[in-house]
Amino acid sequence: MEKAYPVCREYALKCFNEEKEGLEFFPTLNSSWPTGAEYQPAFYQHTEIKWDWTQDLEGKRNGMATEDLLLYRLDYIVYSIGNLIGCMKIAEKLGKSEDYKYISGLKERAIKLLKTHFYSERRNCFVSLDAKSGEQCDEAVCYDSFFPFLWNIVGDEYISGFAPLFEENGLSCSFGMTSVEKKCPMYWFDNCITGPTKSSELEPHSYICCWNGPVWPYAVSTVAEALGSFAVGKDDLREKWIELFEKYTELHFMDGDRTTPMITEHYRPTDGQSFSATCDYFHSTWIDLFMKYWAGIKVTETGVEISPFVEEEFVLKNVRIGNISYTFSQERKGGEYICNIYEI
Repeated sequence: MEKAYPVCREYALKCFNEEKEGLEFFPTLNSSWPTGAEYQPAFYQHTEIKWDWTQDLEGKRNGMATEDLLLYRLDYIVYSIGNLIGCMKIAEKLGKSEDYKYISGLKERAIKLLKTHFYSERRNCFVSLDAKSGEQCDEAVCYDSFFPFLWNIVGDEYISGFAPLFEENGLSCSFGMTSVEKKCPMYWFDNCITGPTKSSELEPHSYICCWNGPVWPYAVSTVAEALGSFAVGKDDLREKWIELFEKYTELHFMDGDRTTPMITEHYRPTDGQSFSATCDYFHSTWIDLFMKYWAGIKVTETGVEISPFVEEEFVLKNVRIGNISYTFSQERKGGEYICNIYEI
């Protein structure tokens, strides 16, 4: 850890402009491509002609783009804050108190700006920002609107920010969640751009990896982690997490066949059909979510605990943590659930 720390510190700090004030402290993106979410609609709400998808990397390559867009994107900013949190923890473990204090200050500065500028009072959730105008992208609530709940970056006062995840006109669907809310003008359930600008349902712009509607297991995994970490100790959110996880689980079987577990890259939200021919694409953290929240297994500084989200009986055998194999179980006795941990 001592050897790796300087590289971790350098990487964590380079995303922020420490000498700048206000929003300029944050990194910007000049395309929807860098975070691997091409055609994420938030990028186009404030183009000169609204929702102009040609003003992006592909448009630049093909000579169609006329604007130089900049976006403060939630996923990139939250990941950058996460890097600071991770670096702080390493500094604390290594006894680097001055570094810990300095990085902690940057983290608090970043979180204050996030809360001040990225929370939409109109939509009651977090949204990205157009970097040039400072305007919120509040007509494009995307999957990353829930990322600020990762790593306890924000607290209970923002709990309403999860609402679009479960709204019929929001991101809710039978297979986890869409990549953008259905009320967004750029939403489409197939793997293409159909407008409202410079394309249509009759003349769509086809692209193999669209994030304007399709279900992406990568996104659902991350949102399920955010919801799970926030739902600990909150029974109503635990139920919502189970609902999301059960839908998400359906994606992991080819055509619903329980004998054939498989995950691909992205899916149509209306019927769960895959858009990808690549089998077992590494876009899912299902097993982590299952162990951590469904079964509620937690590794602490002093040992192992269990507090399942699910209310049903189960037994998990041969779960190896460190050099020890465990059996975890939950059984119903006298009207309540009792949890047990056994070392094998």
